[in-house]
Amino acid sequence: MKVEDIMTTDPIVMEAENTTLTEAMSKMRDSGIHQVPLVKNRKYSGMVYYREILRRRSLQMKSKIGNFAVMTPHLDEGMDVVDAIKILRDSGLFALPVIEKEKITGILSETDIVAHIRDIIKADSVKNVAIMSTEPVTVQEDEDLESATEKVRGLNESEIPVVDKNGKLKGLLRVEEYTMNVILAEKQKMAKGDLAGDHEKVIVKCGSVMGNPIMSTELDSILDSAEKMIKAHTRIIPIVDGQEKVVGIVGISDIIDIIDTGEGKEGILVEISGLDSWDDDLYEVAFFLADKFVTKLPKNGNISHGSLRIHVAKYKTEGNVKYSIRTRLSTDHFHLNVNSYGWNFGKALSEVFDVYEERLRKMAVK
Repeated sequence: MKVEDIMTTDPIVMEAENTTLTEAMSKMRDSGIHQVPLVKNRKYSGMVYYREILRRRSLQMKSKIGNFAVMTPHLDEGMDVVDAIKILRDSGLFALPVIEKEKITGILSETDIVAHIRDIIKADSVKNVAIMSTEPVTVQEDEDLESATEKVRGLNESEIPVVDKNGKLKGLLRVEEYTMNVILAEKQKMAKGDLAGDHEKVIVKCGSVMGNPIMSTELDSILDSAEKMIKAHTRIIPIVDGQEKVVGIVGISDIIDIIDTGEGKEGILVEISGLDSWDDDLYEVAFFLADKFVTKLPKNGNISHGSLRIHVAKYKTEGNVKYSIRTRLSTDHFHLNVNSYGWNFGKALSEVFDVYEERLRKMAVK
């Protein structure tokens, strides 16, 4: 299967130097497209990602969209899909442009891949329980949207499950979509002069803006989850038990991760997400501890290839930062999840690797 067989054709393209941020955000919101290629002098000049814009805490709405461009690799129409998936996964991005003779002919996104997952792997034979993230992060119906936004910002996702006080799934909150609407509405008010003087802050409850829930169970296949996510235009699906309580999350990225692209032969692929560009010290700690752990893997579990994903969320409490760390170790034979949290980042991550080593030793004995 080739990239041209599954890519999105005739993508929306914006002029990097002639399009303002307001215009770009409006177009992305109206079209439902969250990643758009930019051109300068008719040549590709980078991608702009809806999510990366909204992760910023302040925005100058008159800025040119080119200021938000991310330089990326690009794909060819005739490239094998598996090779393209490897490039996309290694880039850490959600979509890449497809370029032929310096012309943008399409976009290949994670959503495009998952929409065709049946043709790429035997998705009906893999259960949700094998890849889902345990200890799911949720918000309650009466929780305010600002709190939910902070949680989503740390999770590197665009949606979050909404539950009642008993943990039962009630809906799905698309935080980014709502945030974009608020930003554009405030911009329009400012243009009309409606924001002069002080105005009372409006508290919005998650239950009032959530959408209808989608769900799957631990024993359903990832094909079931993929089809439901594509139909609902979401990136995650809550996994529920018999009482519809949320026990896990399967995301589009989780499904992408289990596709064998051959890079496993090169060793353990370590991916770290959630940290900011200025968190150099945390990146150094994470890679140092990860390298130390990975070096021991052949001895602990006879593991020579696979992937290790580390996602970090930061929460500010009483002026201090608390770290929530979610990880997944994946190989051809198993997928393990270990989570931790604490005030000391290095200590919390070390505890994660200690748990992995203990589990691997027990698995080796069996």
